[in-house]
Amino acid sequence: MDFTCNQPRIIEVTIISAQGVKNSSSIFSDRLRTFATASTTPHFSWASSNNSGGQNVHDNNKLYITNVDYKGGVNPTWGYKFQLNLDGTFFSQRHSSIYLNLYSKNMLWGQTHIGWCAIPAADIVGGTMPAGLVGYLSYRLWERDGIHGVMELLMLLKAVVGIPVAMGSEFTSISR
Repeated sequence: MDFTCNQPRIIEVTIISAQGVKNSSSIFSDRLRTFATASTTPHFSWASSNNSGGQNVHDNNKLYITNVDYKGGVNPTWGYKFQLNLDGTFFSQRHSSIYLNLYSKNMLWGQTHIGWCAIPAADIVGGTMPAGLVGYLSYRLWERDGIHGVMELLMLLKAVVGIPVAMGSEFTSISR
């Protein structure tokens, strides 16, 4: 299959967990209550302190929000799965990415941004993830003062819309 074509694709993403999360907030926040957001646009202010899991809509783009992990601390887990229906222009634009942001929910002042990472479109369709195979990906969480942990996820390129795909079970791995 030609991965450079401009055809729409269906991608299933599972935000598994984060590892070694470093809290960037003030000394008054001693406990991490983390949640993650995902979007195809880099809006860091989309997170809601009233997040119950699910999705919100902003500028016709979806924002996916995991539930808050109250127990995981520096190694939170979610297992949150969502599906992206991306048109061909997403893959043809050089800087297209899926953006993940990690936040800690604070009891008094909403949330604190912990870090972010971007999954470039080239990592999804650049030949490293054939359709029908699950890819395990891990990306560093960045913030102004450096690395704040690692985000782990699974991605499945389900299909080029309109073209059937034979399903497989092999894993590929990308780490950034």
